Amino acid sequence: MNSPKLTNLRNQIDCCDDFLVTILAKRFAYVSEIGKLKKELNLEPLDADRFGEIVKRSRAIAEGQNVSPDAVEEILHTMHKHTLDLVTSAQV
Repeated sequence: MNSPKLTNLRNQIDCCDDFLVTILAKRFAYVSEIGKLKKELNLEPLDADRFGEIVKRSRAIAEGQNVSPDAVEEILHTMHKHTLDLVTSAQV
């Protein structure tokens, strides 16, 4: 039997997950547009300097939020792999 408090906390996590998916969808839409623009401009899909800036900024934000910077970086690398796949497919 679940306690009301446990149920409430799980519901809050579900709301956070829903928000994360919505934000990812929005981010992927921007990435898709960037892929199209890079194709028009004959630019490479990967911008390592830009990704390095994102990681650095996100790690600093994580530290300020008392979240593991390493965990955030790992998530960013996973997300970057998928977004790079998206940009690459837009290049074709």
